[in-house]
Formats: sequence, structure tokens, C-alpha cells
Amino acid sequence: MSYPITTSLNVVKELQWVKETTRGVTPTAPVFAAIPTQEFSPVPEIENIKYRKLGSPDLYKGIKVRELYEFELNYAPIDSTLLGAMINLTGTHNRDNSYTMLLSQLHNQAGTLVEQFQIARGCSIDEVTITVESGEIVMVESTWIASTISDWSTTAGLTTPTYAPALTATPWSTVTTGVNPLTWNSQTYDVRSFECTISQNPDQVQVVGQTATTWVQPTIREIEFEMEVVWKDTTLQADAKSHTPRTMTFQLNSTGPTTLTFTEAAIEEYDETVSAEETEAKVTAYTGYAKSVSIN
Repeated sequence: MSYPITTSLNVVKELQWVKETTRGVTPTAPVFAAIPTQEFSPVPEIENIKYRKLGSPDLYKGIKVRELYEFELNYAPIDSTLLGAMINLTGTHNRDNSYTMLLSQLHNQAGTLVEQFQIARGCSIDEVTITVESGEIVMVESTWIASTISDWSTTAGLTTPTYAPALTATPWSTVTTGVNPLTWNSQTYDVRSFECTISQNPDQVQVVGQTATTWVQPTIREIEFEMEVVWKDTTLQADAKSHTPRTMTFQLNSTGPTTLTFTEAAIEEYDETVSAEETEAKVTAYTGYAKSVSIN
């Protein structure tokens, strides 16, 4: 190779975000907050129609009709602010807001590694999954839709930005959830794992005459959960069979605390396998859905 390569170690300004006042427009003097990102994966897609005409076995033309910009953002949270933007219906940060996200990395320019910026604007949440497993860190995996994601550039194009300082806070883990993080109908249950997925089912609005998404409108929410509960009693099974909805909470962090509150959670299925090969305490796996959810 006659040019220097770059790696994730060459990230200069870690992924950071700021709320937009106008969708797709970064504030004039943005003050960014950093995200302890494990993975950021932009996926631009140029939607097109492959057009054929009579008399030819080969494609006649590929016709561009839309630019779609999505990205995956996976991280271990240190607070609930960004989670509120992915989950809540109301509040300072909620699913109806849009955000600008930025990071910089050293890239080759004429044989030298130079800091270059990538900016995603008009970012709106599509789906988020929160996973808590015994002995692991709390993980957030999310998919976002953006109006645009810029090419890498040596300038950010911002007027007077305040970039976020390097993060030093410790991400949450199954130790920081506190004891008895799960409650079902106000009763505590021990869990080996807990996972919930909230999908906002956004509508990407594109109008005739424009190639990019002009608006992202969240629609119906779908809320699903899975959990492995250490055997305690038959209450959850009874609620499953009667399909009785209950209030369910899961504490993600004891400081604050930060809690997911589910309204009318209902169990649809459970599995309590008994195996001669099993050497761990008996658990029952439950899956279900909820009418609503919020995070404080």
C-alpha cells in the first residue's frame, strides 16, 4: 500500500449528539454530548428502479428514485438521556425529536492521516433493543433513520460547535442494576436475563421532486420482552394462561434510579425445560408484549 490505513483506534472525536430544533438542521452553536459507542454503522442505500424495455435481454436503465440513510448504533449506557429519545412519547428527549450525530476519524489525504468528519442529520429512532444478562454489561442496540449522512470531510461545516470531552463514566452492568431489578405486579423476581425491544415503526416521508427523506414520522409502537426468571412460584404461569396484563418494571441502574416501566405487560409464551444435562438453577423463559413503556 502506498497510503496510510485507518482503524477504529484513529477515531478522534467519539460519536456525539445534539438535539435539533429544525429537522435535518444542526443548531448554529451546538453543544454535543458523547455516546460510549461500541459500534456505529452507517448504511446508505440508493433506491432505484431497474427498467427494462421490449426487444432487449439486458437491463435498459437503472433509475434513481430515492436516497435512504440508516445507521446502527450500539453502546453501553452511562445515563438515560439518549434512551429517552429512543423510547419515550413525551419529555425533553422523546421519539418525535430529531438529532445531529457527529464523529471524526483520521483518514488518508495525499499520503497523510488527517482528521475528517462525518455528520448524520435529521436522525430519528427506528428500533431499540436493551439487553441485560447476568455477568455482562447493559447493552443497547438501536437502528436509526437519518435525512442525510455526509461524506467524510476535513471540515465539519459548523459555526461555533462545542465538542464533547472524552467520556470517563463507567457503563452500566448487571451489578449496577441493584438487587431485584424486575417486578411483576409489584412482586420481585430474580432473572438471569432480560431483553426488551421497542419499535417505533416510523414512516419515511418523501415527496415528489425530492430524492431524500424530508420527514420521519413515528407511528404505532410495538413493545416486546423476553426474560429468564429463576423458578420461584407459579404466579407468572397463571398470569400467562389467563392472559392477565400486569404492570412490570425493570431497573437498569440503581443510581437515580433509572427504570423501565411497562403498562399492561402480558405473557404470551413460556418454556420451563427440565433436562438431565442441565447443571444450573431452574429458570423459566417468558416472552410477551406490553401496551406502553417509558424510561425515567
